[in-house]
Amino acid sequence: MGGADRASASNPWFRWPAPAKGLRMEALDGRAAVGHGREEMNEPVAARAGELRIRSLAYGRITSLEQARKWKDRRDTVVPVFAVDGRPVAAGYGTIALPIEPGPHVVTVQTQDSADDCCTSVAVDGAQGAALDYVAPYFSWKSAPEVADVSLHGRFGPAGVMPEGWPSELDGGPWRGAVLAAVAAAFVAGVAVAQLGPPDSPLLIAAAVVLPALAVGAAVGLAVGRRRSGRAAAAAERNATLLHRPPFAFGDRGGGLWHGGSGARPRDPSGALIVVRQRLRQWTDPVPEAPLTGGASLLPQTKCFTPPPRLTVGGRAPLPGWGTWAVEVPPGRHRIEAAVGAAGASHEVAVGPGGLVEVELTVRVERRWTGSGAEASAAAETPTLAFASGRSRSP
Repeated sequence: MGGADRASASNPWFRWPAPAKGLRMEALDGRAAVGHGREEMNEPVAARAGELRIRSLAYGRITSLEQARKWKDRRDTVVPVFAVDGRPVAAGYGTIALPIEPGPHVVTVQTQDSADDCCTSVAVDGAQGAALDYVAPYFSWKSAPEVADVSLHGRFGPAGVMPEGWPSELDGGPWRGAVLAAVAAAFVAGVAVAQLGPPDSPLLIAAAVVLPALAVGAAVGLAVGRRRSGRAAAAAERNATLLHRPPFAFGDRGGGLWHGGSGARPRDPSGALIVVRQRLRQWTDPVPEAPLTGGASLLPQTKCFTPPPRLTVGGRAPLPGWGTWAVEVPPGRHRIEAAVGAAGASHEVAVGPGGLVEVELTVRVERRWTGSGAEASAAAETPTLAFASGRSRSP
């Protein structure tokens, strides 16, 4: 990678910290190679043919899972679980490299115990390979105001994706440098006054030292602030492009199937589109917990993964994968069916030639555990599915 690419894929304010031992990336698939060293996490990943590479980054440090859960009165298990085509491959913070077969794949990141939508998916081409970043927001009880309402579930996309609300006030802001510059200027001014001979008036002495310090501090603070604002604007613009990519066409036998439905168009102008947006909500009760320090491994609930629904749209079944699917169908009435485990739901829609109908599928999963300690095991899992009709468009 060149210097420009490296700058776009890393944080220009500080280096990403290595995760605590209890948050380090763990492989859930024998083919996955994982790492968690600071140099690995600060080296922008590059796509390689036939390989999926992911950096999982937390903006800030987490001292315990309980601290993160209670952040802004949320109760979230914030450790991500990564999956490919519905199979979990790794969990935690760090890096992962995994061989993938040629063809389209759906890569998913999930977190647990959340009232928020906690699942994001990206479609990739295995032949080209893919390099992705998952970036979680700042986890801290001292959260800055600009990140107070950010979901704890972070962002997932091509390398270079930055967390919302970034940078945080917690990194010191432009005035940290301004204060240091002012102190240095005051010292230099004081030395100069002493060398040249101090004025008779104490007020003049103070003015000769303080005024240059204030001027230098203000100039440095404004310059750093302007530079930071430009970088933040560039990051926001980059995210707007990276996080709103066009739909990914899946080359199945019939064609007309896309992951990421926004912007999909039927190949046949007289055809129609059904767009199914899948949302996942998960709850855990009680929550197994322990301080994530020392040599502890990830707590059991952080490795739980809800597989994507078995989805059928108008008789066609997309590959397993969370996210939004767009399916081209003939005009008329069509049934949509979905199932997770033994739970299922169905919905019927009507769409005319050249039309589009959107449907939202919400999957809620409640997990019960045998206790609240790190050795607890899952006692029960109850999924429920529900469809809701959304926007429709006529030609």
